Amino acid sequence: MLVSGLQSYTHAICLALFLLVSPDGRCSEGPQLWYFPHNQGNIQAVVNNFGAIGASPPSGAYDPYTGEYVHGLAYPRGSNIGYAGFSLWLGAKTLGGERVSTAKALGQGEFQPDCAPFGECHLASIDVSKDVWSLDALSEMDVTCVYYDTLADPLWVRPDHDTQQPHQPLGIRVIQRSLAWSTPSVDDFLLITFEISNIHKKTLEKCWAGVFATAESG
Repeated sequence: MLVSGLQSYTHAICLALFLLVSPDGRCSEGPQLWYFPHNQGNIQAVVNNFGAIGASPPSGAYDPYTGEYVHGLAYPRGSNIGYAGFSLWLGAKTLGGERVSTAKALGQGEFQPDCAPFGECHLASIDVSKDVWSLDALSEMDVTCVYYDTLADPLWVRPDHDTQQPHQPLGIRVIQRSLAWSTPSVDDFLLITFEISNIHKKTLEKCWAGVFATAESG
């Protein structure tokens, strides 16, 4: 698979990003980490803006519509049976060699949202009683988050676990959209899509995308 740099409108997005992140890949205010719980159906899951599905802060993620705090990933609803979540991993070959960008719990990975005060996710719902009702919504709660692998500041992005080398960005933007419903016939799952774009001028070859998951519950 071959992914080339996008056209001028994407370059404008990239330019806007690098106005927030300085030319050396630094972020003076730190990334704006953001969590939101899918708490509509029989599966409860926290999503966030750094690509680690089911990763929540120690206190849980607050649901403003129910007043509940949701922790990680649980099924069935209210059972306290928790499951390990999963994280997005992307790899590609560049002129600098083969590189991989990974998401990790608590925002400790190489995917990060915009610098504070930006970076919050967008909510939309087909439920007209909610304040986030939108004609563009597809479910009872659409959560759309955008994050990048372009932040290289070691203050926020840890060195590679194996090599201890600093993060080498691929120049990737990810638009993550998750959908949830409460209707009994469709309340046992979430739909999650990842729209992955190369926002850098360099060409990426032999691209692959996957998820890292630990198959355990308890």
